[in-house]
Amino acid sequence: AKALQPGSALIRQNLGRAQAAAGRFDDSVAELEEAARRTPENAGVLLELGQALNRVGRSRDALPYLGTAARIDQGNAEIFTTIGLTFADLGEFDRAEQGYRFALQAQPDYAPAYLN
Repeated sequence: AKALQPGSALIRQNLGRAQAAAGRFDDSVAELEEAARRTPENAGVLLELGQALNRVGRSRDALPYLGTAARIDQGNAEIFTTIGLTFADLGEFDRAEQGYRFALQAQPDYAPAYLN
């Protein structure tokens, strides 16, 4: 699919997911970065890229993507929870808690925010 439509962000996103599932996390990041470059307004792609960067230990790099995703989709509790997890990875627990609180404002019954 990538050979047929190399410019497709959706194909890059799906390839990034498949590579992550196969444990090829650096390759996953590269594909998701390309998908984000092609669709910088797609909060879902930005969220997945942030999560992928967290998996490879690049939490600081994940924050701008996650912040943009949060501005685009302010009602998505998963984005805010991922921001909280990212700050927790960086040892910034006050900011992590703030992320979880924003997640609960977006979706008061979002269990992952409570758990974290």
